[in-house]
Amino acid sequence: MDENEDRQQAEQRGQPLPYYQQRQQPPVQPLPPPPQPQPPPPDYHQPHQWKLPPIVWVILIVILSAGVYALAASSHNTATQDTSAATTQAAQSTEAPTVDTQATQNAQTTQDILATQNAQATQDAQPTAQPTFPPQSRAFSGNGNQKTTRFAPLRDTCQLSWTCDPVAYGFEYNLIVELYDINGNLVDTPVNVICKTGVTSGSTMEYNASGLYYLEVTSEGPWKVKIQTQ
Repeated sequence: MDENEDRQQAEQRGQPLPYYQQRQQPPVQPLPPPPQPQPPPPDYHQPHQWKLPPIVWVILIVILSAGVYALAASSHNTATQDTSAATTQAAQSTEAPTVDTQATQNAQTTQDILATQNAQATQDAQPTAQPTFPPQSRAFSGNGNQKTTRFAPLRDTCQLSWTCDPVAYGFEYNLIVELYDINGNLVDTPVNVICKTGVTSGSTMEYNASGLYYLEVTSEGPWKVKIQTQ
């Protein structure tokens, strides 16, 4: 009987096998430790060095020169403006007396003009004096409406007489006599009647009648008007 059969029988009977017949277990090898993380490899990459082309350097130099020139020109302009302002102020100070003299002359001229205008306005505001004429007596006659020529009374007080003829007209009619001054202003209406039988003549007094006047007669028939001294 070989070793395998003996081992099977012994296992069936539950007896332990002799030491030399026991199945040898292979030795347990310990697990190797987990690998450690490797440090990153050194970066041997060199930083990139930027190199500007020569044309760029030329452009930068031109821009820098232009900025310096502009700054210098601005400073020069500022100085020039300050000098011009000072010169203008000095000139204005020098011309100030001339301006004052001109202003005085203008003010005097304005005052003279205003004085002349005021005098003219005062003269215009005064009433026109009535001209003086030699005394005269006038008689007017007509048939129908009529405006007489201008006349001057003999004195400040005069009498106006009138007549009409209803028989010649064949019927009664109106007779209106109005007295106007030289400016066309109505002064009085000395006659305003209906010419008829029994009313064919009359007279009235006019006072303060100095100056030029004219009569305006409104009538349908014949009439006569006379102005005379009292």
